[in-house]
Amino acid sequence: MRVSNKIGMKFDCNRLWNWAYEKLGESRCAAIAFYWDTKESAECGYYDWDKTIWINLAQCKRMIAVQKTILHEWTHAQQSYRWYNHYQMKYGYKNNPYEIQARDNEKLVKRAYRRTK
Repeated sequence: MRVSNKIGMKFDCNRLWNWAYEKLGESRCAAIAFYWDTKESAECGYYDWDKTIWINLAQCKRMIAVQKTILHEWTHAQQSYRWYNHYQMKYGYKNNPYEIQARDNEKLVKRAYRRTK
């Protein structure tokens, strides 16, 4: 399946899926879906804990942003919802160990881009 955002970027869902699987391995993710939210406070995406990664194409203006978001949310799809909430209450969003791990996994995109240049 191919999806386009309003500025003409095209995304191949199967290719993005295989790419995330190759980078991070298996997860509970069953689908990658897209939405459009232009609010200033909108995030690039989220994992709904019901097996779907949602990517906000209004916020992801470049392919690297889509890839980083997928790696971040794919990481959450490998984590436990119960423990995520426990850490969230104990440490808050910024210091949640699961969020730290997800932000670290985003950096795999940068490494991949450096290798190909």
